[in-house]
Amino acid sequence: MNLQTNRISSLQILALFSGIVLVFLFAMHSRLGLEVADDGAFFLRYAENMLKGQFWVWNSGEAPVWGASAPLYPLIVAIPMALGLPPEAAIVASGLACASVSLAATVLMLGHRFGVIVGLAFLLFSALDTGIMYFSGAGLETPLTLALLTFALWTLLYESPAWGVGLAAGLLMVNKLDLVPVGGLLLLSHWLQDKRFPKVAVIIAAAIALAWYGFAWWYFGAPVPNSFLTKSLHQDNQPKIIDWTWFAGFVFWVGIHKWLTGLSVFTLWRKSRELLPLMVFLGGILIVHLVAYTIKYPFEPYNWYAMPALFTLLVAASIGLGLPVKIGGYYFLGRAWGAKIIAVSFLILIFFATIRSEIFGTTNIKMFASHHEFDRAEAGRWVAENTPDTFVVYTMWGNPAYYSKRKVLDGSFLNRKFEDADLIKKYHPEVLILQNNPGSTPMNPVFAATKGENYRVVKVFDKTYSAGMDYFFVVLVREDVLGKVRNIDPPRDLMPFVSNIQLGDQFGILKPQGLETLFVHPGAVTATSFQFDASGYLRDVEKKELYIRAGIAPNIPEAAIKRGAGNVHIRILQNEKPLVDDIIKVGEPIQRNFPIAEGQFLLFAVDNNGGADTDWLLLSIH
Repeated sequence: MNLQTNRISSLQILALFSGIVLVFLFAMHSRLGLEVADDGAFFLRYAENMLKGQFWVWNSGEAPVWGASAPLYPLIVAIPMALGLPPEAAIVASGLACASVSLAATVLMLGHRFGVIVGLAFLLFSALDTGIMYFSGAGLETPLTLALLTFALWTLLYESPAWGVGLAAGLLMVNKLDLVPVGGLLLLSHWLQDKRFPKVAVIIAAAIALAWYGFAWWYFGAPVPNSFLTKSLHQDNQPKIIDWTWFAGFVFWVGIHKWLTGLSVFTLWRKSRELLPLMVFLGGILIVHLVAYTIKYPFEPYNWYAMPALFTLLVAASIGLGLPVKIGGYYFLGRAWGAKIIAVSFLILIFFATIRSEIFGTTNIKMFASHHEFDRAEAGRWVAENTPDTFVVYTMWGNPAYYSKRKVLDGSFLNRKFEDADLIKKYHPEVLILQNNPGSTPMNPVFAATKGENYRVVKVFDKTYSAGMDYFFVVLVREDVLGKVRNIDPPRDLMPFVSNIQLGDQFGILKPQGLETLFVHPGAVTATSFQFDASGYLRDVEKKELYIRAGIAPNIPEAAIKRGAGNVHIRILQNEKPLVDDIIKVGEPIQRNFPIAEGQFLLFAVDNNGGADTDWLLLSIH
């Protein structure tokens, strides 16, 4: 690997670096969800306790536990929190800063060592990839992993001191358990590159790793994360929604990844000997993680586990795209510009071939964050606002645990040592935050976890269910302490207040879709209509004003939208007086508030606005 001549000044390099960082920040910001990823809330809880002087402690005052498996990341998150940033802003900002700077540094390194086209390719591929960009700002440990992989890459691409190699390898080994072999691969790659055993680097890396894992054994009572023990020993009976093909399918085939895979194979074919140390490092990461997560895969798709493997593909694919330029310059002296045009054209082709799938992936992730994560985070916030500080909460997720601001019994056993017992029966916590059993509805929720204990539903969060997915989250409170809870709001069904239903011909539907939401579909020609006892409903909820929101369901198929579906005409009348007469399209909901007098009814009529095609209307009445 020969260094290219540096023709630009340090100031120009800084300006270029800053511009690349801004590109990455823009790409990451466009992928940010409404809530941090659930496991990111684990780090927030640990970071907050660290600022109280309690390191790696789940519940303040309890014994430390190595729960979140990346022990260094809460330390990083705690720094901006200590400087006064709000917790959510701190974890997102630290992630975006760490990831954008690391990826921008990789762009410059690859551009310097292999040519501008290679750097440009890495910039485009990384910014396009939904996984890398989303997990950079989702609150998980991915940004620190990217920073350490960038550090390791620097030691291979440039002449680096032995202590730097050892530091990079040691920090990789500490950062996550599945990066221990990556640290070893870095040392092996330097052995191949320098053609001598890297004794000093090995000693430093071993000292760092042994210091941490020895400390962990003494401080936590185990040399490996508690979450690792739980997942390895106690989650085999969990129903799995993925199979052994998950990791390979995601890394090699989803979205832009299939292009990265092809270009990486091309790099391996053309440069495996010349770039042997680098190929051993990159290929080794890919093989180790592929084997590990094919044999021992989680019960649901933890896609951030694949980010190290994806980073290796991004680097190898970028080098592969730059190879035609080198080959063209070698065989056609003075005509390398032609090869550059071909490479840039190929970049443009990849962009247009993958942008739609990446946008689709971003939409799905943001919908999950704005619905699923939002519901369980809101459940935690509700508990914080409406229950005494002394209440103990049982839940299995990070967001409700963090936002509840209460002592939490972690039912996932990721952040507490495993107990072969039913925690609800054993400890009788005052509050449960649970997800519904599949098939149950917000009006009649069913939970396997309660098993008949004396708990009552006090609040339901069903934005996810109302959007057409079979999930909602519920706060339950032990019956003997209900009097201490404020703003109890049990499930209410709208259907008892609905009468005079007239379904449209052929396709007409009217049914409950979550709490206080109706699914309405017009007929092929005629409208679906019904009468709603507005005053009776408001009397029941002790309110005087009715809030109505009508919008097309967010899970309407993309193909249907392209056909012009999701387009309805709604009329709302009060004593034959029109209150609403609007067209509702995808992404264009309406919201209205109406004062209602005693004895008043509203008439709703929904037609297809001239085209019967997937007209999924969600009508929320509060």
